[in-house]
Parts: sequence; structure tokens; C-alpha cells
Amino acid sequence: MSGSASAYLVSELRRRRELAGLSQDQWGATLHWSGQHVGAVERGERPIRLDYLTAIDKVFNCDYSTLYTLLLRAERAPVWLRPWLEHEREAIMLRWFEPLLVPGLLQTEAYARAILAQAGVMIDDVDTTVADRLSRQEILHRDERPTRFVGVIDEAVLTRAVGGPAVMREQILALIAACARPNISIQVVPAQVGAYPGLNGPFILASLEGRSAGFVDGPLEGQTIELEADLTKLEHTWESLREYALPGDQSVALMQEAAERWA
Repeated sequence: MSGSASAYLVSELRRRRELAGLSQDQWGATLHWSGQHVGAVERGERPIRLDYLTAIDKVFNCDYSTLYTLLLRAERAPVWLRPWLEHEREAIMLRWFEPLLVPGLLQTEAYARAILAQAGVMIDDVDTTVADRLSRQEILHRDERPTRFVGVIDEAVLTRAVGGPAVMREQILALIAACARPNISIQVVPAQVGAYPGLNGPFILASLEGRSAGFVDGPLEGQTIELEADLTKLEHTWESLREYALPGDQSVALMQEAAERWA
């Protein structure tokens, strides 16, 4: 972890221990770790280990392991993506348009791996990058306030052979299963539509508490959108392109037909 994130977590652990009124030795004994280890962590001499945080969570009913995962994931993300990841985690609703690929929050592991393997840039650790992408999907499945997801995809997403027939069939069936959840809906713009607003590229709109944000992807890096004028343009594009999408039930039927063709 970087210095700033690690220092934040260390200070939070020290604060928790002091609130409990425990010395480093007492804290360590409660967790079945040595007081020397506790002291070394708090002085920044030893890295924070996930099993140490898991022990704290279990004994003191905390969730530092999740915080650790979020901080670690944010550090691994490109600098330009980090502001959007924060908006994504806090979003009440996400409206996501994709003309070429399955939205990242709905990708299967095999599909995500196939995409990243052909990303056109060097990825140091594909396994970790795939795991980070999949872990972001938690916002759609959490017990409290799962994010509402409204997706519009082009039919081309269903016909492009990403990873081969087996990967595509699994992915499309996963999309159909996602549509059965009350907080997720997906509409498909059929191929016969031709040109329509939005074909210039994918974008996302996030509805947050009292504000909005957007994200526009690109070949080099994505851009988080917060200016009201730019958000208004994305809103207009979203409303326009939805007019070309099939209703939910017809979209699911089209996805089912696509899955059968990949069998």
C-alpha cells in the first residue's frame, strides 16, 4: 500500500486500540498476536497483513479487511480512474451505455479475462486486475442499498466472439440472470436500428446523494465528468438512445436467442 493509504489505516487501528483502552500488549493478546507485532505495525515498521485485520474484525466486530481491500484496489487503479471508483461505490443508481462490450460490473470472470488479455497495454498481474474488476460488482449485490443498475447495450455486444463460444454463452446467460434481480435491468439496441445517438462511445451516469457524476471511456484513459453542462449533454444522449432500445422483456428474449446461437 502507498504511504498515504497505509498511514491512514495505521492511524485508524491505533485509534481503535486506544478507544478500547488497551495497551499494545493487551491488544495483541486479545488478537493472539504479539505486542511486538502490534507496535511494529503502528510504527510503520511492518506492513499491515490481511490476516491481522481479519482477527481485529472478528474480535471487535469491525470491517477493516474490507477497508483494506478498497484502499488496495484504489491504489492499484490508474490515477485517472480513482475519482470514478469513489463515485461508483457511492452511487444510488448507475446508467451505463456500452456499444461494444459487456459493462464491467456485469462481466463474468472468463469474459473479463479475455478482454484484459487483449487490452493492447501491458498488465503486470492479470489475475489481480480481474479480481479487482469482479470485486467492484459487490455494489450490485450487497444486502443494504444495492446500487440500481440500468444498462443499455448494442446487439453487437452479444455477437462479438470475446473469448470464444463457451465464454460468450456463459456471459450472456449471466446477463439474463442479472435481469432477474430487482435492481438490475438491461435493454438492447437491435442491429437493424442503424445509426443512433451514443455510437461515438460508452459512458456512465452515476446518481449520488444530491449530485451526479459521469464517466466517459477512451483508448488512452477515461475521464470523470462533473461539470453540469457536460452532464446535461450525457443525460440528453442517454434519453435519446434509450428510445432505440427494446423493452426489457424483448431484450431478454434477444439475449436468450444469442445465447442459444453460441451453444
